[in-house]
Amino acid sequence: MRPFFGRILAPSILALMLANSAHAQTASDGPVLSGAFDTWVGNAYVTPHGLVATTRGASIQTTASATMTMPSGVAMTAGVWTDFNPGYDAIGNATRTVNETDPFVAVTVPVTKRLSLTGKYVAFVGNNLPRTANNVALVASYADGKSGQVFTINPYAVFFYEFDGSSVIGVGKPGNTWDVWLGATPTLKLKKLTLSAPSWITLAPKSFFGRIDDSNLGLVTTGLKAATPLDLGVRAGKWTLYANAQYYHLANDNLVAVKSAINRGDHARDQVQFGIGVSVGF
Repeated sequence: MRPFFGRILAPSILALMLANSAHAQTASDGPVLSGAFDTWVGNAYVTPHGLVATTRGASIQTTASATMTMPSGVAMTAGVWTDFNPGYDAIGNATRTVNETDPFVAVTVPVTKRLSLTGKYVAFVGNNLPRTANNVALVASYADGKSGQVFTINPYAVFFYEFDGSSVIGVGKPGNTWDVWLGATPTLKLKKLTLSAPSWITLAPKSFFGRIDDSNLGLVTTGLKAATPLDLGVRAGKWTLYANAQYYHLANDNLVAVKSAINRGDHARDQVQFGIGVSVGF
């Protein structure tokens, strides 16, 4: 019970307490502290790199974070992401009820009004990884369109570097390896509904994926997310209810092999992940 509390509940509670303590601050006061908590329930857990970790039993994912934003716009964030798999398949894969815990810290710097750069450290602590994977990422995000524009594209690029630990793919090179994500999140903002289509591809050296001599392409994915605000009063924070469906095509043979090994021989290249979630910001 202690490891569970220390790695998951404690950071989550701390993030929310810090956010509430700064709720009355404004930008004119100097640094502003804010926080967020998100819970999502879906049918499967697929990592952004293309590892299909679980397809049996529900996947419950939570994210708790606190952010300090300076008057200059520089933002520092710390938090923890967790995947629970309460109906895990003890025969088909190596997951447990608490499947994975990923603490992270990040700094975001606004380069221009539209372009921002984020440096991030994240540790992958999970039952599918014999050793904790320590990673850093550099994210370049571009917010296209004018303020209040109904439709935007929001392109981005991520350079992900694992410097130590087990392969984040499962059979790839352990440590001193990298991949790149190229993506965009086309977004349509209506009066009380926001529709978005998160889409990206991953590219990496062949050794990142594994021993099968396949291409440098990892996965291709696109999806649809619908979100609507919930009015629970000013004191309750900003609540959002959302539902999403994400389609993944495992283009790399190593990803298919790993999926089959931990999911009872399921070697289909195509995987659909869907679920519903709620988030609150303070």
